[in-house]
Amino acid sequence: GGSRAGVQVGESSGNSGVRNNPLFAEIYDDLINDRLVVPSMPEVALKIRHLIEDDDVAIPQLAKVLNIDPAISAKLIKSANGALYHGQPAVDTCARAISRLGLNTTKHLVVSFVMRNLFCEKIHTELLNQNARDLWFHSVEVAAISMALAHVTPGMDAEEALLAGLLHDIGELVILTYADNYPEMVIDNETLNTVIQQLKAEIGAVMLREWQFPEALVEAAYGAEEWTRDSGEKPDYCDVVLIAQLHSFFGTPRMDNIPALENIPAFSKLAGGNLTPEVSMKILDEAKEQIFETKQLFLT
Repeated sequence: GGSRAGVQVGESSGNSGVRNNPLFAEIYDDLINDRLVVPSMPEVALKIRHLIEDDDVAIPQLAKVLNIDPAISAKLIKSANGALYHGQPAVDTCARAISRLGLNTTKHLVVSFVMRNLFCEKIHTELLNQNARDLWFHSVEVAAISMALAHVTPGMDAEEALLAGLLHDIGELVILTYADNYPEMVIDNETLNTVIQQLKAEIGAVMLREWQFPEALVEAAYGAEEWTRDSGEKPDYCDVVLIAQLHSFFGTPRMDNIPALENIPAFSKLAGGNLTPEVSMKILDEAKEQIFETKQLFLT
């Protein structure tokens, strides 16, 4: 989908009451007037992106920037020694990790690693803080499953799918930071959830566009819960995130509102068009170790 001019929120679901809610009104107003307050992208992520977009970047130069943040370089080294690289000699420096992973993967992983800070800071209300932590947990789960599904889907980049999964609900995070100024909203969880459902897709898309992410990731945030979305024959990252999200809902009450698998176009596009419920469970079972490792990288 190209850029979306009109903001279509709150129209369809009979929640006209929510439009009079002060939190909804403030965010909606900021959204349509192009002054939404979104967090800025962490410094190290910006640096790495700019460095990698420079064609002449040398790996030692990149490693030098990353070594400033020991937590990130440790995670990169861990990734380069992960389940996907079993059987290869262990790498023990950031530079070696980068050369094994490649520049593109390194970029996606670094951006992914720094996202955690956004979910774990700035919110003062304890209950909303818990919401943000739960949101991070959900995002990590969806990201790890997205990565596994992308691995078996031709033409998909696993680390880009990981990032798409991590960012698919970023709009909700923005809403939580706004809600931090409305103590009464915290008590009224139902209204807060309605505001989130109405606005998070649009806000996520605006935010990722502002952060200059590729349109494919903007689209993944915009359509992550449009179950019947069909973008054509070829799968895209939104398809991957939709199906990953579906898997993360298995066995929870959230499954109740989801159409049958055969009515979800994204399902039939993944894994080269060979996906059935049995096949997808098998794929995830075979990727169990990799999914566990990915989650550990982001949750510890």
